[in-house]
Amino acid sequence: TMSDNAGSAAVEAASASTHKGGELAVQHAEPAQPEAGAVEGSAVPTAAEGTNGNATALPDHPRRRPKVELPPGMTKNQYKRMKRKEHWEEERQKTKLKRKEERLRYKERRRALVRAGALPRSALKRYKIREDQEPSNVTVAIDLDFDKYMSDKDIKKVIKQVQNSYGANRRAKHPVKLHATSLSGRSQARIDELDGAANWAFERHATSYLEVFDKERIVYLTSDSPNVLEDLSENDVYIIGGLVDHNNHKGLTYKLAQERGLRHARLPIDKFVQLSTRHVLTVNHVLEIMLHFLETRNWRDSFLAVIPSRTGIEGEVEEKKDGEESSSDDSDDDADDDDAAEAVGEARAGAG
Repeated sequence: TMSDNAGSAAVEAASASTHKGGELAVQHAEPAQPEAGAVEGSAVPTAAEGTNGNATALPDHPRRRPKVELPPGMTKNQYKRMKRKEHWEEERQKTKLKRKEERLRYKERRRALVRAGALPRSALKRYKIREDQEPSNVTVAIDLDFDKYMSDKDIKKVIKQVQNSYGANRRAKHPVKLHATSLSGRSQARIDELDGAANWAFERHATSYLEVFDKERIVYLTSDSPNVLEDLSENDVYIIGGLVDHNNHKGLTYKLAQERGLRHARLPIDKFVQLSTRHVLTVNHVLEIMLHFLETRNWRDSFLAVIPSRTGIEGEVEEKKDGEESSSDDSDDDADDDDAAEAVGEARAGAG
């Protein structure tokens, strides 16, 4: 037939080209043989068909994600955000655990070096105790009975201030007898999370300062008090309110001191320092000012050494000479100084 003749001609042409070039090799593919018992002209079942000829579903693509059933009342975007948040929290916990393990390994290595005498004495402590340190008999207590007025974030700030207060007292030339009262609830839970907090050398009380100290000895430091603290006495107990309220509860500690019949006072900041803006000092700043005063017996130097520059210290207040009369603007200046003085002693943190 014509098809057979065409096939023979193609084979002969390929064979001739092989003989001429010597490199071209032609391979003839064997036609597929039907299986035994198959009828000529019948269709061979494909992967998508069964033996009975019916169509079957193809398996899922390995990269195709399974369909997720959304919780009732939740959109797809809300579900994605929820899953991202869960993933972020899982990773955060893993990171915290990893860092904790790294700190433990670091401490173990340091202990081994200390035992081997491979570390210098200056590296044994982050903050060395002063060789000329002479503990004082002044007592200071941080009142932590303000959990209900603060968020978890603010409580975290207060406990950080307590930690800084402990460090400042430890490094001071004349450290005070430091106490923390009403330490319970969320404040206690937060302080328990800090590494090494169990070894902090200060007195802790779950009860109020009223149950720890004699009422006659208590002096509550509050910026709203009209009384100015001129000196620190070993016979008194000075209470610093551990409250971060961003001025939402202004005057609270002063009100509590009045209701409980306690003595109260404020630090004499307006007599020595001018502040350009209203600002409230933290717990540790109030304590550090007192510690500096015990060392220098100078309020001005203590304020200038401790108060952060970001509070806007404009300068020092000039002392008036004996017999010098006040100018006509003194009343306005006094009002401004009173506003600045309200920023001290309440132990509330500034905004942010």
